Amino acid sequence: MRGLVDRYPKLVLVMDNLSTHFTKNLLELYESAKIIIVRLPKYSPQLNPVEQYWKNIKQWLGTRLSITFKELKKSLEQAIQDTSFTPKRY
Repeated sequence: MRGLVDRYPKLVLVMDNLSTHFTKNLLELYESAKIIIVRLPKYSPQLNPVEQYWKNIKQWLGTRLSITFKELKKSLEQAIQDTSFTPKRY
């Protein structure tokens, strides 16, 4: 984290409202590093590219015929490497 703060003195993190992002220790870290936190509104996965990414992958995985864990893992690895699952930027 220090390396980021040193390189980018005006650092802004955009995060969802997952409670683990806002523990006492992390809040103290954000404050001491002068990191600006922007929280996404609750129940707004459409604003979070990571949520869109995993939604795309889960939909695709649902169409696969993965019978074993090994096959599911192989399909997931294939999906992660496929850039077509990355949300489009407008």
